[in-house]
Amino acid sequence: MNWRWLSGEILLAQDIKHHITWLQHFAQQFHQEGILYPRWLAGTNYGYGSPTFVFYPPLVSYVGTLLKFLPLTISQVLAILYILPVAIVGASFYIFAQEKWGKCAALSGALYLMLCPYLSLNLYSRGSLPETWGIAWIPLGVWLTYRSLVYPKYRIVLTLFSGIFALTHLPTLLLSVLCWIPFILMCSRFYSWKSVLMTLGAVILGWGLVAFYLAPAVLEQPLVNISSMKGVSGGFSANLLFAQTSSGTIMHMIRPIWKNYVVSLCLLTGMAVLVQRKNKREGVRLLYTLVFCLVIMFLMTEYSQIIWVIFKPIQMVQFPWRALGLLSFGIAMLFTISVAGILEKSWKSKFFLLIIGLILLYNLRGVRRIVRDAPTLNNPRWFEGEQLEELQMAVHEPFANTLKDVWEYRPLLSSGEVVPAPQIGQPRVSVLEGRAEVIVEKWGSYERILQVETAERSVIRIRTYYYPAWQLEVNGVAHPIVVGEDGTIQFELEGGSFTVKLGYQWTDAFKLGVAISVLTVIGLMVAGVFLKL
Repeated sequence: MNWRWLSGEILLAQDIKHHITWLQHFAQQFHQEGILYPRWLAGTNYGYGSPTFVFYPPLVSYVGTLLKFLPLTISQVLAILYILPVAIVGASFYIFAQEKWGKCAALSGALYLMLCPYLSLNLYSRGSLPETWGIAWIPLGVWLTYRSLVYPKYRIVLTLFSGIFALTHLPTLLLSVLCWIPFILMCSRFYSWKSVLMTLGAVILGWGLVAFYLAPAVLEQPLVNISSMKGVSGGFSANLLFAQTSSGTIMHMIRPIWKNYVVSLCLLTGMAVLVQRKNKREGVRLLYTLVFCLVIMFLMTEYSQIIWVIFKPIQMVQFPWRALGLLSFGIAMLFTISVAGILEKSWKSKFFLLIIGLILLYNLRGVRRIVRDAPTLNNPRWFEGEQLEELQMAVHEPFANTLKDVWEYRPLLSSGEVVPAPQIGQPRVSVLEGRAEVIVEKWGSYERILQVETAERSVIRIRTYYYPAWQLEVNGVAHPIVVGEDGTIQFELEGGSFTVKLGYQWTDAFKLGVAISVLTVIGLMVAGVFLKL
């Protein structure tokens, strides 16, 4: 657990700077400006802005924004955001497992999942906060799927869950869908096709429910540099296990986790076979769980490269080893099946509990070592240089226009090139040509109002990256925007006095998404009343 953060410490994980920056600006626009869905972060990229939350799922930032209503420091908010998914993954696995394997076995499996190596790596080393939340939802999703197949009223809950999952972390959702949909279809062996199709429909309706996010996130990708994500750390091929090109920057940390899971898989499968060999029902569950684990492991190795090449959308996952989140859930099920069988056997089989305990202690030791050795903001150790300076600014001076945003969300020029890097210290408004006097009457995240007096033709530059959502009005009439070579918004005026208004509006993709979301809500209300889902 990240209890050190509650005392004001911030562990210096790889992605933590981005999450702190995003949370600070998201919450500021929500609280102070009343922007309910801050898609454009106006204060990042040195004030040039970024369409970050057009593409990045906003759920975790919403939770953090709600926490900031309380008198908490940013480190305390982050501590809660990192502790919550650990609690959620334990609780959701317990809910899923206790009906099948009993309370004690479910509790042990939940404990394993809370301490599993990949979850610890995400929390304390990678700092991948939304991915950790995404993994936390997986057991609950499986449980709701089972319930929806039997009890129609749970399909509404499954729809809401599916939407929440999509708002959490898209790579984890994408990997989960590769197993989730086939799993639902395979259930036709045990349930009617009507139940199966209605359950599948509930999952898809959940994506319609959050189309206000998904539609722009998909349709507006050609406007930004998001394709660069496919090449991070050498691309997917460099992050496949055992590949000759396996050189991803984090592979030295992934390989020990892989070995841990392989050993755990062998030990737990062996124990489960021994203690459940006479239980036909558990034997079937064991077989399905083992096949699931082996398929997930295959997708992470070089032997699956052809799949990643053919199905290009899954390359947006970036790192095939992200499937370790699903594998963690699979091994937790093996853990639970083993414990359930051991507890039902005579005292002679109880020595297997020693192996179970050793697995838990080994994982606990790994978590303790990572947390103990991790650098913090108060004791950065080897963590130094520009990255440390930016992190300190993100914590202490987040709104001073001194922070960049990630490369992949920078807009593209009409030529298809990425806009040049933002320049720190640039004025909000500059007169590039002619003579003009400009007074900034209002400078909000989504609305800027200028009073301009010019005696001749003038070209004025606003320190904001152009994105199609930005619309310009001069004296209440729509006015064309010129995109500068640096990607900023520019416009021309002839002589006179002008009130210039620049506003961030709804794009066509966002309008489409909102329309789909509204229709989905209406459809769910109708279904709930008349079809008694």
